[in-house]
Amino acid sequence: MNLFFVSIVAAALISQDQPNENASEQGAIVSEGPVVSYTLDIPDEIGFALAPYAQCLSDESIERQGNGRFLGNPSLITEVKNACAPVRDEAIFLAATALRVQQREDIDSNRELIFTTLAQVETLMLNPGGAENGN
Repeated sequence: MNLFFVSIVAAALISQDQPNENASEQGAIVSEGPVVSYTLDIPDEIGFALAPYAQCLSDESIERQGNGRFLGNPSLITEVKNACAPVRDEAIFLAATALRVQQREDIDSNRELIFTTLAQVETLMLNPGGAENGN
């Protein structure tokens, strides 16, 4: 099966330590935390349908972060998911339609593929630490 690869790189929370003063004088953004990389394999058949939802999750989480709320924060996750609910509904519809057009008639299998992949996208986009722990 050909797979559509989405690589998501999430920066860990910035350390409480002070940034390197020389770097900040030069205009560099300094993070004391590690950078963690995850790869999610999305089947080609539904990748086009889920891409706008992943983009919405990314855009909304960036816009709503701050004031002590970062990736993995439960209230942030809820707000982002609520803001992206219409895009998620459209992704489900488009993915189900694409699978049906491709004559994949097993509705239960299609549903499992769509919802499992959506859950993986949500975990990686909104709680990358949870993905690392297998959640």
